Amino acid sequence: MARHAGRRAVAALGLGTAVLLTPLVSTAAPAGAGTLATCATAVCVSAGDATVVEGDSGTRLISFPVTLSRPATAAVTMKYRLENDTATGAAKITTGVDFVDKGTALQTLSFPLTGTGVTAVMKKVTVTVAGDAVSEAPETLRLSLSALSGPARLRRPFAIGTIVDDDGASGIHAAIGDAAVVEGDSGKTRSLQFPVTLSAPSTSAVNLPYVVTPGSATRSSTATGGGDYGGAASGTVKFPVTGSGKTATQKTITLPVWTDTNLEPDDTLSIAISGPSLPAGVTIGRNVGNGVIVDDDGPVPSVPPPSSMAALGDSISRAYNACPSFGECLTSVWSTGSDTGVDSHFTRILAVNPAIAGHAFNDAVSGATMSNLNGQASAAVGQHVEYVTVEMGGNDVCKSSEAQMTSAATYQSQFQQAMTTLTTGLPNAHILVASVPDVLRLWEVGKDSAAARSTWANFGICQTITANPLSTAQADVDRRQRVHQRVIDYNTALATVCAQYANCRFDGNAVFNSHFALSDVSTVDYFHPSYAGQTGLAILSYAAGYDW
Repeated sequence: MARHAGRRAVAALGLGTAVLLTPLVSTAAPAGAGTLATCATAVCVSAGDATVVEGDSGTRLISFPVTLSRPATAAVTMKYRLENDTATGAAKITTGVDFVDKGTALQTLSFPLTGTGVTAVMKKVTVTVAGDAVSEAPETLRLSLSALSGPARLRRPFAIGTIVDDDGASGIHAAIGDAAVVEGDSGKTRSLQFPVTLSAPSTSAVNLPYVVTPGSATRSSTATGGGDYGGAASGTVKFPVTGSGKTATQKTITLPVWTDTNLEPDDTLSIAISGPSLPAGVTIGRNVGNGVIVDDDGPVPSVPPPSSMAALGDSISRAYNACPSFGECLTSVWSTGSDTGVDSHFTRILAVNPAIAGHAFNDAVSGATMSNLNGQASAAVGQHVEYVTVEMGGNDVCKSSEAQMTSAATYQSQFQQAMTTLTTGLPNAHILVASVPDVLRLWEVGKDSAAARSTWANFGICQTITANPLSTAQADVDRRQRVHQRVIDYNTALATVCAQYANCRFDGNAVFNSHFALSDVSTVDYFHPSYAGQTGLAILSYAAGYDW
């Protein structure tokens, strides 16, 4: 058996300057994920990151902008999922809950046709965030898009939301969050939307002057002026006292974003708020919000989409225990699965090349180790496939004892043998190699779960990492670190061998580095990826692969 990691943001967006607050934490991009799929011949869907300052009580809203690269001439519909990262979601706000998640695995977001016969180009996924008075580090949640239907394709399929803490000082704090949006090629109504918040309602009106400062982005008053964004260069955010005798706690500064088709770096700007005449008891907390306009232009893909594919690997690539019942769940496999909710490599390629239908082979074997990969490679050669995915190594490291783990040198030589078989037998095939998931992260997310600990012990699951899960004895700490290092060595071997071949891409440790949650792990065995975990693996690995 082997298991998987969850998802992580494609790019770090909007690192903020904070006063009295902790700056945002950057989330590194997996290698290869920065170059997004081209929109030269299709309408592309992208999600943008978002940041809001939490507040001491009540609720605030964090809004993820979801955009089309240009208006579509038919309705576009997709599914989305909210997931915990370091923030905790639940159906209702209670103690310990950071944001509201409606509790359904997948929700629907639609871009219907308007009266003009085309769709809008921007929608928002808005999430309610709970305020509290607990001093804590910034917390994050994730938005992932999948199951796209209509004349469009996914380009930036996931985003990260950051909830910034504003506790640690007395009184009411005014603060501004960050904003990011994908630029687009044509159409109107895209915008950067900066949330401005008060940590609690004020009984006196609060007026916050602001100034917009261009970074690499340039301002023009109209879309035809050659700039990147518009709107006022300065202004005032007003929190008037309402009929309740108190102010609201959230307002928004909106700046329109101008589209273009020029390949360029992401553009940046910032907004600074100030309070020259604030009511007594009100101070400025986070005073600068950073905006990023993410470029979505790029060259037409040089690699045509394949008409056949094969998955090689172990039980991860058989979606073991991803369904509610025990056993393999082949429709939910990250690579060759047909379930559109998973948004596998197969279903994504099918959307742009129907010829692959009926030609997706799953040659993976549950329980396989790297020693078995060459036999699977021979099977793929016999199938004459044009695309191969490889994910192998969990069973090489997950043993009853460290002494039984496959050595890094043996692992590399076995992988080299399989790659020789593939590249000799399929010289024109393209190969995507996914990194081995970090089993130390499995221990980290599961050790505090009584159900996980019991399952690990009763079934002897990956004892090299899960044995004595609550022990802080130095011997156990050192053992976990040695196992962690072995996985790092495996991934170094994968990268080293893959780099020898022009048609091979390693995921740049995207899967290994992912900050997956316990919800990404099956509750059947607390070891294999759940349905959500398979979805995350599909998102991460596809973003690091080929531009189809």
